[in-house]
Amino acid sequence: MSSESGFNFYCYGEVSVDKPEDTNIIEVFPKDIMYNLNGEIDNKQESVVINRTSADGKVKTDKISAKNVIAARWLALGGSNRVSAPDVRKGETVLVFRYGTNDDYYWEPITTETTKRGKETVTYLFKNTDSQDQVNENNSYFLTYSTRHKFVHLHTSKNDGEPVSYDLKLDTKKGIVNFQDSRGNIIELKSTEDYLRIKTNKKIDIDTQEFNIVASKNMTIKTPDFLIDAAKFVQKDTSYTLTTSSYSMKSAAGTMSASTGAGFIYDNKLHATDLKTNSVPSQNGHKHPGDSGGTTGLPF
Repeated sequence: MSSESGFNFYCYGEVSVDKPEDTNIIEVFPKDIMYNLNGEIDNKQESVVINRTSADGKVKTDKISAKNVIAARWLALGGSNRVSAPDVRKGETVLVFRYGTNDDYYWEPITTETTKRGKETVTYLFKNTDSQDQVNENNSYFLTYSTRHKFVHLHTSKNDGEPVSYDLKLDTKKGIVNFQDSRGNIIELKSTEDYLRIKTNKKIDIDTQEFNIVASKNMTIKTPDFLIDAAKFVQKDTSYTLTTSSYSMKSAAGTMSASTGAGFIYDNKLHATDLKTNSVPSQNGHKHPGDSGGTTGLPF
């Protein structure tokens, strides 16, 4: 009984056409085998028999296809969770392996030929279950880089008890970064539009010592209830307009003041339990009872 493995290195091959997407099979020209035939191939032949010396010095007889190229499947010898075959291109050199004398060929790239490699799509898959199910994107975490289609995609699944799944996508073709979970919470940056969107289903908390917002054009706040809880609240405006169907202001004490020559205009009535004024004369010259010659400036 022979102890020699039936799986062996076969030859150096040259990729005959660019590898199509979504496949791990390529067409290879077995150049060092074919070059040794010295023109013995007849186009009418389906196969030829050659003798070659193996690395241990033994002479082996091989029966090979007489076609110019052979189909070989990616071996994934050092893949380390990589599930997408390298996108080899025409002219790249690959290592070709063969099992026994069958027409089962496998290939591995030679990574030193980086100048011949073009754009790629590379996916790494990490299984998220101990079952014997076929690994796929629904039961695994995966990471895909694609210079061909201009994106990076990181995905986590929730098949093993995780409450949610996450997807982080960088669309470098459109200039969009999108991060979202399976519950619909989203953070999205559209760089070409200078636009950032944050959407959550319930709540956003920001806890810090200082927080500044600068909106050089405008700012809109739309909410059913708006609460400011501050020990001190200072508002500075060049112009202030308040339009409301009902307004209530309560204070233990306070001051309202206007610059000299200016005043407050009330279109209707002002009701006050104890109102003291110190303002410029009103248009009708009305004097407030009890003040020392002062005028209210109020239209009542």
